[in-house]
Amino acid sequence: MKKSWLFFQKKHVLLFLAILLICLFSISTILYVLNRNPAFIVFNGLLPLASIFLFKGKYRFYVFCFGITLVKFMSLTNWSYGSFFTWNVALYSVVVFLEILVKRAPLSTSQKRLLTFFSVFLICIFLAELVNVENISLSKFATSLVYWFLVPAMIIDCKSKKDLKTAVIAFSAGLFISNIIPLIFLYFWKSQSVPFLSTYLPSVMDTFSINGGSAFRFTGLLGDPNHNSCCILLASSLLLLSLFKDTSCPPTKKAITATSITILCFQVFAFLGGSKTYLLCLLLLLVIFLVVKFRKSEFFLPALICFFSLLIIVFIVSASNPYLYIYIKRFILIDTRMGLFHSLTTGRTSIYVSYISEMLSDPFHLLFGHGIDVGASTTVFDKHSVIVELFWDFGVLAAFVYSLFIGNILKFKYHKAPIYYFLPILVFLFYGLTLHLVYKEYILVGFVICYLFNKNYQEKQSEAPCLNKNRIENYEVSI
Repeated sequence: MKKSWLFFQKKHVLLFLAILLICLFSISTILYVLNRNPAFIVFNGLLPLASIFLFKGKYRFYVFCFGITLVKFMSLTNWSYGSFFTWNVALYSVVVFLEILVKRAPLSTSQKRLLTFFSVFLICIFLAELVNVENISLSKFATSLVYWFLVPAMIIDCKSKKDLKTAVIAFSAGLFISNIIPLIFLYFWKSQSVPFLSTYLPSVMDTFSINGGSAFRFTGLLGDPNHNSCCILLASSLLLLSLFKDTSCPPTKKAITATSITILCFQVFAFLGGSKTYLLCLLLLLVIFLVVKFRKSEFFLPALICFFSLLIIVFIVSASNPYLYIYIKRFILIDTRMGLFHSLTTGRTSIYVSYISEMLSDPFHLLFGHGIDVGASTTVFDKHSVIVELFWDFGVLAAFVYSLFIGNILKFKYHKAPIYYFLPILVFLFYGLTLHLVYKEYILVGFVICYLFNKNYQEKQSEAPCLNKNRIENYEVSI
């Protein structure tokens, strides 16, 4: 028994099993479109369930990082009781907290502080829902609560391994599958486009039907091009962060090549979504990366000029292609009839004004909020901003506590940290100003991975003086 356990602990065996399970998951997902047999989706839902208990729960952290963008591939058509993945997340959180209580596992100071902020945030949420009990949706409230519990559960999970590079690879692999399978059905296997959308993405069926799908903005499995591009840039920044996190040990050429190819493939998916927010954020990230890498080089200015020149050439060449012109036109088209700023923000300013003016006219709901996913009476659009969403849904107090909760996760010594640590946070901030991200599952897992990067960085910083002291002592002894 012990020999068989050691066999499954070998790296190449674990890698083979991971690839096999990913292939089986993808095949099962495709077969459900062709043959609506619930067994395929049940099989997909059993994978995260099995990870909670198998191998002593050592790899469940990676499985939930992998599956967070694949929730819809674990949902039965016309099933009104939530995704299998959501139920697994709830079970995972219960198991982790029970393990902590039963084993009385010690928690670090930062983990205790995190749980304190989270508990206060939950109290504020329940208060907001109680005040607006006539407007709340019980299913939305329960689902949101389940995924919020995932953050502290993943952080305090004492059984699971939490290798940073593996976590980022798992998150990126899940995101890649959530894009490549929809891409195959929508652009190559067109005879099955409608069955695929009706199975997994019924919310975008009407949009896809317009002009026979020629003007369709690619959404991935997330169902929204802006959110898909946000997740892609988040994964890209985390990949860069995992590549350069250890300045004392530069990455190998193979690692740089593999990471670069993966990031470039991701950008194709995001570009097909035609998101202006994506383009602006991507340009900002690229400029920051170039400045950091080449700021001390004499080739910095020529490299920056070449970069922007190449970008202009790519746009001009793409515009000459009638198929790509549809996407290019969305980036460069500006309608100034309602003002330049209104056009650049694609109408978000009027949405903000509607929500803010209604909040200010009602001090009671400004303090306690309106409840989860409740819209304004003056507009039919979502909040399109994390700030507006927090104040509108939960009120001033809960918004403040939520800021402390997230700030505690992302906190590190900014003046000493490498610039790469700012890239995912920059994605959070940039998209947080333009999208409603409070309830998005992939953002929550992104927070957890950033927390692990932060923890790993602080541990290395605290170890560095000890290592230097030991080297000095050894040197004195040798003398």
